[in-house]
Amino acid sequence: MKTYGSIFALTFALTIATATQARAQIYSTGPIGIVAWTEVPKDCSIFKGAGLATYVGNGGITFKAGSSGTITLACYVTAMMRVDPTAVNAFGLTFTNINGVVGGVDQCLISSSVGAYPYAGGSPTLIGAFSTAGQNFTTPETANVALFAALNVDTNMYTVSIALVRKTGVACNPVVAATFLEEVIQ
Repeated sequence: MKTYGSIFALTFALTIATATQARAQIYSTGPIGIVAWTEVPKDCSIFKGAGLATYVGNGGITFKAGSSGTITLACYVTAMMRVDPTAVNAFGLTFTNINGVVGGVDQCLISSSVGAYPYAGGSPTLIGAFSTAGQNFTTPETANVALFAALNVDTNMYTVSIALVRKTGVACNPVVAATFLEEVIQ
């Protein structure tokens, strides 16, 4: 578990570092392609902030009332359905981050990344990233984000890492309802 924790930390750092590149997302009311894999946060592994978290709806995750800090979790892609894994070209996140930015400052933040972890060992590769940094939302959203590389399930396992951040004493409270991989037909 220690190895996965350090891999998660690396992937999370890469997500923050590449957040400015992750602006090529499409917002919609749901997935825009054929869903190959989906997970609700309740079925993911929390690495940090478990005491801050509470589950809402059908397995979404958010902060308990009055709590602040960072919640980080990893959702392991264990199987895909209906789509050839090599055709998967996007990932998504259904979330709420209403008034997450106030006066140009992030009060609440959600970031997510997809990492490819070689079965043979070695360093993970970041293949997708999304962040709400600097963006204000007024309704629940679904971000559909292109992957940087194709999936190869013969050589890699895949993990979607998610982080929710909430500053002390703010009104916003970020929620992640689900994450998914999809084939967006072009």
